[in-house]
Amino acid sequence: MPGIAGATAAGFDAAAGEILARLDADSVPPPNWLERVGKILAAQGPMTAVTGPGNFYGGNRATRWIGRTIYIGGYIRVVGLLLGHPPLFGSNFAMSAAMWKQLRERVHRDLPQVHDDLDLSYQIRPWMSVLYDPTLRVGVSARPFADWSGLRRRLVMAWQTFDLDFRAEPPLGRRRARRLIRPNGRAPGGPG
Repeated sequence: MPGIAGATAAGFDAAAGEILARLDADSVPPPNWLERVGKILAAQGPMTAVTGPGNFYGGNRATRWIGRTIYIGGYIRVVGLLLGHPPLFGSNFAMSAAMWKQLRERVHRDLPQVHDDLDLSYQIRPWMSVLYDPTLRVGVSARPFADWSGLRRRLVMAWQTFDLDFRAEPPLGRRRARRLIRPNGRAPGGPG
């Protein structure tokens, strides 16, 4: 399985716990991070994921501003509008194993050009939810934004991921399905 998407999916597949947490190798979570995500997910139900932002460290002031304002801020706002729910931030999210079981066959794990957390965010079904908690912060390295090529590479991957996902499931139809959720939390065609 090539790339980050394949490695992430393989890790989630192999995990034995009820909660699947995702941090980057250089993410620095606070000591109570796992306890907090566990409490949030327990309170929200099994078809919920939780995500939060990052506090960038390293680099210079401008690099940290780009990461915080353009990369994370733009990602949460713009992509969230497109999805109809907050996107998952790959350096800081968790979800239930039950949720992953419903999504595992939908993600594009064999394409290294896919932005894995964006693809997973797009695959979230109408009866699932994502909770964005701005206080659920982790330290995130500003190293990827040390030069414009790092930011450009991430933007190109996002574009390629949207192109792939939009062809499989047009965004307007996807948002429409989310609006059709019944009062019991189930969408037409959803499980149970």
